[in-house]
Amino acid sequence: MPRADKNIHIAVLVALFLVAEVSAQDGEFRPTSVCELLRAPRQSAGRLVSVRAQVITSPEFVVLVDPEDESCGRVTFSHPEEAEVSPKPGFKLLQDSEYELFKKRIPEMLTEPSNLQSRLTATFEGRFDWAFWPWQGFGHLNMFKARLVVHRVRGVEATSADVHPR
Repeated sequence: MPRADKNIHIAVLVALFLVAEVSAQDGEFRPTSVCELLRAPRQSAGRLVSVRAQVITSPEFVVLVDPEDESCGRVTFSHPEEAEVSPKPGFKLLQDSEYELFKKRIPEMLTEPSNLQSRLTATFEGRFDWAFWPWQGFGHLNMFKARLVVHRVRGVEATSADVHPR
C-alpha cells in the first residue's frame, strides 16, 4: 500500500474513533427509568442510558432506585476507571461541578442522623450492565444483578425531609 493511502486509511480510522467517542459524550444516552431497565435488563445490557434516580446509601453500598417505585429493584454503580469494570467503556467519568455536589452529599447522608430521611436525586448517564449468570453480580459481595457504569451525573437535587418522630 502506498504511503499516502496508508495515511488516509489511518486518518479515517482515527476519525471514526473520535466520532464514536463524541457520540458517547454528547447524548446518545437513551432516557429510561430504573424500573424499565430491571423489567427487561437483557434488552438494555451494554447500552448507553440516562436514568433519573434516587440514591440510597449505606456503609457498604450506594445504589440507585426509581423515585416513582422503589420496590422494582436496585442498581449499583461504578466509575469507568474502577478495576472491576469490564469491558471498559469508551468514556470516562465527567467530574464537573454536578458530580462534585453529588460526591459531597453521599458522606453527609451517612454521617448526619438528620439526613437519614434526606433524599438525593439526580440524572445518571452511563452504560447499563446486567449479570446474566446466577454466580455473577456487581457491587458489595456481588449483591446486585444490575450496574450503571457512570459517565455523567447531572440535575442533582438534595432535599432534606423535616421529619420529627411523634
